[in-house]
Amino acid sequence: MKPFLLLILALTLTACGSGSAGEGGVLLHQQYTVQMKEDFAKVEECTQLKGEPFETLHIEVHPYDFKCQWGSGFCSGEFREPNRIDISLTMSARHEFIHKILFDNTGDSDPDHKSPLFKQCQFVQ
Repeated sequence: MKPFLLLILALTLTACGSGSAGEGGVLLHQQYTVQMKEDFAKVEECTQLKGEPFETLHIEVHPYDFKCQWGSGFCSGEFREPNRIDISLTMSARHEFIHKILFDNTGDSDPDHKSPLFKQCQFVQ
């Protein structure tokens, strides 16, 4: 049994993949980072606003919904000023990008979602 467990451990440690380590040791596949950068550009284009460069964002990907900073429940996405985005669902990223771009341009991330940009731009193709 021990040789089998050692084999499993060895295979786990040598599994190949490409990407970059995020905060907390989360490994992001390069294609995932490319897709998020493209989504950020699409949101900028739709909103007709320019945010700080994508590379200045601190994006933390969670394996499941997480405790919200501002509420009593759990979130699948949350923007924290000035440049942190937490997500558990990839579809939440565009919504949080809108918060970030609004913050960069107005100083207000619009936590109450009053801007029509949320309806217009978070699902833009």
